[in-house]
Amino acid sequence: MASPMMNEVLPDLLEEMVYLLKQQGADPLESKLRALRIESVCDCGDENCASFATAAEVKVANYVELQSTEGQVIIDLNADDEICFIEVLGRPDVKYLLEEFYAAESYPAARWFCRTPPPKRSTNSVTSAATRSFSLSTVITW
Repeated sequence: MASPMMNEVLPDLLEEMVYLLKQQGADPLESKLRALRIESVCDCGDENCASFATAAEVKVANYVELQSTEGQVIIDLNADDEICFIEVLGRPDVKYLLEEFYAAESYPAARWFCRTPPPKRSTNSVTSAATRSFSLSTVITW
């Protein structure tokens, strides 16, 4: 099963990003942005992180930081100026939509990706809400 299109999972974020790109004069990225698939979702464990990879290999050579009114949205580009990662921080709306999509779809192609190692998890028997929501994926083991 192919990875989901960004416009299927996060249509509002996509349109917001297109608008912000135009405001910053980075219009050429619009067509690339509209064609993106979500290849994997960051599993760094940060409650504020809703970042995701849009390429199988993430090697950042450049970036475009969008002037979002809420949170941070950064488009990471590889050496070929292809979008390889979208950093989304402080956007609970985006995090919620990603979690709901993968939970509802039981998406077998979903791979959880992390640019930095996840924090050590405690071994006590109390499971946080964040841990429960991510444990819906069969790929993740906490």
